[in-house]
Amino acid sequence: MALIAPYLPYDKLRAVAEEFLAKYHPSGDIPVPIERIVEFRFKLDIVPVPGLQDECDADAFITSDLSEIRVDQFIYKNRPARYRFSLAHELAHVLVHQDVFKELKFTTVAEWKAAISSIPEDQRNWIEWQGYCLGGLILVPPQPLKDLFATKCAEAKRAGVELRGAEDRLRKIVHSNMAKFFDVSSDVIVRRMNYDKLWTQS
Repeated sequence: MALIAPYLPYDKLRAVAEEFLAKYHPSGDIPVPIERIVEFRFKLDIVPVPGLQDECDADAFITSDLSEIRVDQFIYKNRPARYRFSLAHELAHVLVHQDVFKELKFTTVAEWKAAISSIPEDQRNWIEWQGYCLGGLILVPPQPLKDLFATKCAEAKRAGVELRGAEDRLRKIVHSNMAKFFDVSSDVIVRRMNYDKLWTQS
């Protein structure tokens, strides 16, 4: 299938996220109410699917008509941070990959898996990378992330600890603490911190 992903490097995805948040979440409150935005602003139905993760190794997917986000039922009920990121990731596809997904025709989970597999691997990887990055930028906006990290650095310094250049053990503690603030997983914070180079800024 000759599907070509749009060229959207990280800086362009940051701009997409900034525009999205200005329009759909102008208050800037954290955590970002992604479920409410998906359901009430984009009118997308969220449909829990038993065993989705086991069947196709995916937490969620957007239907080809862009009307539903189907989510693994266990994650929907028991993994709130992962559920929130799944919604943000799939909404990212709606924002930047509409033309790609409208070309894919599927109704069942098996058909979805086959349709996704039909996309050339390099394009599929690029699409998924864009979805992960944009989802992270929506849930963890750059300025609140920078501000929170500055607060953590100041708190640590008052306790005699320097976070800049900290060892991995201390970084994991910081990531975990910040993840709770944004209501995301530590992995999302790790990626956002790395992309924004916050650990290495002077």
